[in-house]
Amino acid sequence: MKRLASILTAAMVIGLTMPHVQASSASQTLTRKNVETWNFTGASASEKVKVIKKTKHKKVTSYKIYVNNKFAGNINKALVDGKGSEPTLIRLRNGKTFLYVYSAGTTKSRDLFYKFSGGKFKLLNYVTQDYDDGGDVNFGVTDVSGNALALSSIFYGYRTAEVYYDRIYKYKHGKFTTGHTFKASANKALTANRKINFVVKPGRDDVAFALKKGQSATVTKIIFKGKKVYVGFKKNGKVGYLRNTSLSDKYFD
Repeated sequence: MKRLASILTAAMVIGLTMPHVQASSASQTLTRKNVETWNFTGASASEKVKVIKKTKHKKVTSYKIYVNNKFAGNINKALVDGKGSEPTLIRLRNGKTFLYVYSAGTTKSRDLFYKFSGGKFKLLNYVTQDYDDGGDVNFGVTDVSGNALALSSIFYGYRTAEVYYDRIYKYKHGKFTTGHTFKASANKALTANRKINFVVKPGRDDVAFALKKGQSATVTKIIFKGKKVYVGFKKNGKVGYLRNTSLSDKYFD
């Protein structure tokens, strides 16, 4: 799949570097050329954090993390196919510090969260994206606000137009969780090449509205329901849904 390969390659090389700011919430992408200074343990002096990326056959085998030149964690067991974004240091409003790592795979991907405790970064939890209808790729942390972070994301299906959206993670009850419904970050209009019926809710059969050949509807949201994925469209104020497997050349130009 050429599209899948190109997207995963992009996810591997794109790293969003955010400046270190004196605020309650912030993030910093760590690379081999970057050493970031953060006071995240409450000590009088700030800690220097760096990452060393280990690769084999052009795939990442591990990220070794150091704090003040002392080994503070080895991220390797939860990596999928050796592709993904650089680790990103995250500080939330509650004062806690975490490390986020995106691990991309050809059939599934993972968002990994590590907590700094006792001088080490230890795996807190991870969320796996594994869908029947396509795949999910995250391009890194775009915003940290309060006790939540936003990831610039793209969902693609086989032969579909990609749907860009922002995946939101909230730190709650000791772990990071994400929802199932997201707004599309860029409204995209798709034009039908045949009559299409849009249902009122995912999994339902009753029709919200129909498009005739040549008519368009705008993508407004994306819903993950188990391993199934539904895309919401708006037409003349009405919202209807199609399962992502329908977003193919059969239905849209």
